[in-house]
Amino acid sequence: MYRVLEKEGNGVLEQAKKYAADTGVTAITHMKQGHAGSEIVTLAEKEKTDLIMIGSHGKSRADRILIGSVSIYVVTHSKVTTMVVRS
Repeated sequence: MYRVLEKEGNGVLEQAKKYAADTGVTAITHMKQGHAGSEIVTLAEKEKTDLIMIGSHGKSRADRILIGSVSIYVVTHSKVTTMVVRS
């Protein structure tokens, strides 16, 4: 299961890097395992980033209670300025 998810994740990251390169932007990607919000906050602090941009899918209240919201976690736990982009 993890190999399938990792392969899919690497594919998405490669597409993002290609899209960025096609628009003249250099993208550096990272693949981490663990709690998504915690991994994002830790990586942003380690890499000394200026800004975290994170998407929000607008989950229902029940989804947020059951599985949590990565964007809410990042906004509340990160010392780095965070921009949430709603889909």
